[in-house]
Amino acid sequence: MRINPKWITVVLFFGLASAQQLTAQNWQTSPKIKEIKVIQTEIDAMEFANIDTKDLTNCTGETEARVLNYDAKKIPRAYYLETHKSDVSYSFDYTYDKAGKLRYAEIEGTAGLGNIANWTFYFDGQNQVLWKDFKQKGSFKWIDPMTTMPFDAVKTFLTLPKCSTRVINLGDGTAAPEPQGP
Repeated sequence: MRINPKWITVVLFFGLASAQQLTAQNWQTSPKIKEIKVIQTEIDAMEFANIDTKDLTNCTGETEARVLNYDAKKIPRAYYLETHKSDVSYSFDYTYDKAGKLRYAEIEGTAGLGNIANWTFYFDGQNQVLWKDFKQKGSFKWIDPMTTMPFDAVKTFLTLPKCSTRVINLGDGTAAPEPQGP
């Protein structure tokens, strides 16, 4: 029996395409996700010599704490941001690969009366979402974190919110931009 090579190509193509598609059943065992988990483990084990921190308040009373961690080559590897405004707060935890590309994000939101949300994102090296998970308790309407995802950690870290009234720069001693009054 002779097998047509065109059919082998078609079967292999569709077999590979379906093997690469992540589902609720296979995403945790995917090589792409495992690669990101290795990056996370690497970041967790790192002792960062280069850390920049900012504590910000704006004229509407919103506060932010920002921490940007660099590796020895000055490439951002971890970024943490926490915001609070009245009874709503968010914490953002981002992990970057050795090229400075966002690969993992975990965001948690809390809003009075037991409203809690948790987002988890896994990204490929081109800022495309490989896997996204969302869990919510309560009925609060949350802002989609994809609209403010810091693909460029340094730019996001340095950008001041509108109407900053206080900036405290800690870390390497670099002067902070002057805050703007209301």
